Amino acid sequence: MGAGIEQRLRGIAVSADYVRLDGFDLVSIVDENAPASVTTPAQRSVAEADATRPLSPSSGYRKLLTLGNVGRSWYRALQVKAVGGPPSVRFVAAYTLAHADDQANYELPEDSRNIDAEHGRAPTDLRHSGSAALTWQIPGERPLTRGWALATVMVLRSGRPYTVTWGDDRNGTTQNDARPGARNTAETGAYRVVDLSLAKHETVGRARLEARLELFNLFNTVNYDEYVGSLQSSLFGQPISAFPRRRLQLALVLRY
Repeated sequence: MGAGIEQRLRGIAVSADYVRLDGFDLVSIVDENAPASVTTPAQRSVAEADATRPLSPSSGYRKLLTLGNVGRSWYRALQVKAVGGPPSVRFVAAYTLAHADDQANYELPEDSRNIDAEHGRAPTDLRHSGSAALTWQIPGERPLTRGWALATVMVLRSGRPYTVTWGDDRNGTTQNDARPGARNTAETGAYRVVDLSLAKHETVGRARLEARLELFNLFNTVNYDEYVGSLQSSLFGQPISAFPRRRLQLALVLRY
């Protein structure tokens, strides 16, 4: 559900919306033959955990993974947007303050006997997200000066969550996902990128030619992606991959 307001202020359309989404009966993966729960910081071996499984692994089965619908999700957001500008210069700016949680949603739980312990930040939880775009139709009447357009897009986002784990199988489940606390309690670095494009449109007979030069990540900002969450790793808390650096692209499009 959602509710919002919109108002025009000196030619600029400003809107604010509150959005609430609750997900029920989402796809879940659960081990129906999971061992009994264990409370941190207690540890146990695989044999000790197997002894508490409803069906003994001696029967040939340790895990019985089943698809179900016990997954849940919760999303709350305030979205603010502004659109306007004179005919030759148009802009749009948007900001979202949001919080997203989920539970047993597409991920095998650390403890299939305690689904409630899986309630935590969703992997897609972005607390702050902002973007702005500007397009300028460059004035010109001569063949070499007409039909030019300059555009830029800026995206700013706060970090995404990731889970801290012990890095071993101290729960004895053979899942190697034992963790000291809740899911997704750590956070990656922020994401910042500015893109720029310069385009020229020209009509040739019945055809329309568009030449476009695009620069992605104009300032060559380093935006890290994946981080190491294992406490036993020497790289714990460090990034191990990143989004693309600056890229240049030239495109020619002919339309009839």
